[in-house]
Amino acid sequence: MGSFDNLKAIYNSLLLLVRHANSLTIRQFNNFLNILLYFRPMKKIYGVLIASMLSQALTAQITYTSASFPVEGETLLVTSTTDASITVKPASDEAQHWDFSNIAKGVERVDTIKAASESVNSDMFSDADLLTPIVGLGNNFTVVSSTEIVNIGGELDFMGLEMVAAYGDPNKVQEAPITYGDGFTDDYELYFGDKIDSIPGMRDVFDAIAEDIPADSMRIKMSGTTMKEVDAFGTLLAHDNETYDVIRQKSTVYSSFAIEFSLDFFGYITWVDLSTIMELPIPSEDTIITYSFLADTYKQPIVELIMNPEDNAVASVEYMGQNVVSVNNLSNNNASVYPNPVEHELSVSSVSNINSVSVYNALGTLMQSNQNVNSKNINIDASSLQNGVYVVKIVGENGTSTKKITVNH
Repeated sequence: MGSFDNLKAIYNSLLLLVRHANSLTIRQFNNFLNILLYFRPMKKIYGVLIASMLSQALTAQITYTSASFPVEGETLLVTSTTDASITVKPASDEAQHWDFSNIAKGVERVDTIKAASESVNSDMFSDADLLTPIVGLGNNFTVVSSTEIVNIGGELDFMGLEMVAAYGDPNKVQEAPITYGDGFTDDYELYFGDKIDSIPGMRDVFDAIAEDIPADSMRIKMSGTTMKEVDAFGTLLAHDNETYDVIRQKSTVYSSFAIEFSLDFFGYITWVDLSTIMELPIPSEDTIITYSFLADTYKQPIVELIMNPEDNAVASVEYMGQNVVSVNNLSNNNASVYPNPVEHELSVSSVSNINSVSVYNALGTLMQSNQNVNSKNINIDASSLQNGVYVVKIVGENGTSTKKITVNH
């Protein structure tokens, strides 16, 4: 083989090397380098090629570090919307560019990161650092280290009843540092339970199914497997016309949900899945696929795509707003909604005049709009809304507030 052929072969090998440079161990790299430098007459050229191409590899993609992990006191603005024009590019080991500058507007929510000690249930989770929000449901008790974020417990508001439990198998949310090609798999399991008679209306549900079922307690079982992988990298043009260096992390969550009740057979407790005797309004198994575009030091995804697993189309989108610490917001303490959960009519009130009230579903679709309110109080008809979680956006004279409500007819 001539020198030109040698150079061409080595160049092709270097292309392979730089595409996977971040996943090579030092020993693997040294072995590869020794093979290349076996051809001593050309080692100076090889050295220049290696230095040049490794430099390209390092500048072509970022590393997402723990500097992006949540910190107590942070207040983040997240916009949820739907946009049928968005499609997902295939995974690639070459730099890509994503343009989200024309993304559709949607409903805003505020995520506040609190210290775990602010919860009345903090004594149950002494190792937890933070309370991180579960949208519309409650909070996770979260441990944050220099390498990972792990949920160890949760507190949920279920049909007006607060339910608190530790994860039987903790839920790892994120690892760091990560770059293209990195990933992890994690299993999780969580049970929430209480006496049936402690849950408003639940005894009536059981009596309607079968009067003779001597059920005493019920529990919600959530379990599954999370698989995350960084499958692409490049630049992203956001709605604010800023360009970010990002990695794209694909998350696939295979989840299982069950409502179980206990029966006492002569001192032996047996748990029975409620779905075996009635049809539940939610699926017992689900697959959730999301694509998160992550930029280092930013505490939330720049853009996140939530997929419809049935047709692999984008079902909804969330994207980063501005940090609301500096935004003129109507304090959540100055606006209120009640009752929550709501069955027929929702009352909205504020200490200052309300300009408009809008109701959005979990996908960011506008369900109701009440304009020119010009009052401190308004009643919203919720009878036409299906059961589920909604976001109420209240625009007042002093700013904007968002409230999460549950409709339960």
